[in-house]
Amino acid sequence: WQEDPVDFLSAAAGEFETSGVVLSARRALASVEGDSPALFIGVQLSSWEAADRNAPLDALGRALGRVAVGWPVNLILLDVAQDPVGDYLLAKVRPFYQRA
Repeated sequence: WQEDPVDFLSAAAGEFETSGVVLSARRALASVEGDSPALFIGVQLSSWEAADRNAPLDALGRALGRVAVGWPVNLILLDVAQDPVGDYLLAKVRPFYQRA
């Protein structure tokens, strides 16, 4: 990974803002168990209401529809998931999106 996928991250940030439920989003390119690298997008949410649960995935889908990236993209709900990639995102990666 030589450069951030800036256009995609900008599109994703705009979609997260429109969703109204994403508080922050972080990204990392990672290989899990020797697989090909994937782009992980970790989000923290303001609400866990049933209507809001799909908003981050829908927003990410719209962003991918506008700007393609060269890797598979995985969404991690950082408030729920307990895995090494999520832990790394929270501890080491500055958000590319934070709701104002």
